[in-house]
Amino acid sequence: MKRIAACYIRVSTEEQIEYSPQSQLKEIRKYAKEHDYYIPDEYVFADEGISGRSTAKRPAFNRMIAAAKRKPKPFEAVLLWKFSRFARNRTDAIVYKNLLRNQCGIDVISISESLGDDKGTAVILESMFEAMDEYYSINLSAEVKRTMQMKAENGEALIPAPFGYQNENKQFVIDPERAPIVRMIFDSYEKGCGTRKIAVMLGNMGVRTKRGNLPDNRFVEYILRNPVYIGKIRWSDGRENNRRRFKGDLTDFHLYDGQHEAIISPEQFDRVQKALEEAAKRYGKYQRKEAQKDFMLKGLVRCSSCDGTLTKSSAATPSLQCHNYSRGSCHTSHHIAIGKLDNLISQALKTAVSTLNFDIEIQNSNSRQDYFILSKMLDNEKRKLGKIKIAYEEGIDSLEEYKHNKARITANISRIEKDMSEANKAPNKEIFANKIGEVIDIIESPAVSPSEKNAALRTIISKIELCRPGNNIRIFFYT
Repeated sequence: MKRIAACYIRVSTEEQIEYSPQSQLKEIRKYAKEHDYYIPDEYVFADEGISGRSTAKRPAFNRMIAAAKRKPKPFEAVLLWKFSRFARNRTDAIVYKNLLRNQCGIDVISISESLGDDKGTAVILESMFEAMDEYYSINLSAEVKRTMQMKAENGEALIPAPFGYQNENKQFVIDPERAPIVRMIFDSYEKGCGTRKIAVMLGNMGVRTKRGNLPDNRFVEYILRNPVYIGKIRWSDGRENNRRRFKGDLTDFHLYDGQHEAIISPEQFDRVQKALEEAAKRYGKYQRKEAQKDFMLKGLVRCSSCDGTLTKSSAATPSLQCHNYSRGSCHTSHHIAIGKLDNLISQALKTAVSTLNFDIEIQNSNSRQDYFILSKMLDNEKRKLGKIKIAYEEGIDSLEEYKHNKARITANISRIEKDMSEANKAPNKEIFANKIGEVIDIIESPAVSPSEKNAALRTIISKIELCRPGNNIRIFFYT
């Protein structure tokens, strides 16, 4: 009597003709026939164009594992062309082979890699195959890096075309609409315009990044520092170096002559790099020591236009400004002197106490942290609902498992929502007014430090919105 088997087929690229799905299946069915196995069509699992480095993104593999977990077991063995088709990661190979063999009683067989009849020898040989497969995968990654370096040395494009260029036949070609904008950016910076001013100018012109976003100062600086615009290709095989690339640190980077046409002259590019370096020295992040000092409203005030946080600006008078406006992506100034805003907040708090008029954002929680935790718990349970549905649709979980998990998670959601509803009951306004009064005494005391005043405000205030035009403020309380 023939035994039922499943087969798993994987190819990572279309170029692997010798390992095509059809050829793998043909050889596996031939082996099955010779060894008294029968493979039903529903137990043919195939992942095409997918790497074997991880099982996370292999839907057919995951369906096979889910099917193998059923009781009684649906098949006696999983047949493979090679063990490398199963996994190129030794950890995944060990985990899933152990699950199939020891927990499900299902063997995993490579039809082209004989392990012999001796179990001890078979264990050693299979471990060798797994190590060789992982070595192949690691070596392939190194080969890809070498190939990319060769392309860089030949001046070939390695990435999607940057702003100002288009990709044509795997080469950068000047974009006639955006290349003049790149030239304007370099010219404007040389004439003394800062990166933020240039970003605002671009936004007003209707220019958008390739992702459709408003330009900001980082976008402008990235263009100014990118040697692609003088016809160069920049290459490094270390991902960590990419973080330094934006700031112009080309340590461990290699520049090669590209095959594309330059938009900017090398002389202008060098002049701009020197200007950027001088600006960095004059306005270095840690050279303005006053920016490191605490102030009473630190982190509490938001911009009414973009909801960005107001941070200390470099004005002569201690002031706040929307940090997105400073970068150029917000076009409405929210500049205000800190002393003036402190007085506005004190007066607004006193008015709220006298009128018992509070804009409560989060109500009657034992603490803001408790409410925050509840909301995060609710979001997490809702995400779980989506995940178990996907697991069921992919065949990883059975209908019974899905129903059980859904009932459990739904009950958790109801409990959390009840707790949040209790937390949102209207507070006693007189008691809350007394609490605000205590905070007012703290923030108006000259003996209390700015950080302590900030901590006191955070016990009652979620955020403060500065509205422009005008200097109107809106305070969002929580109890």
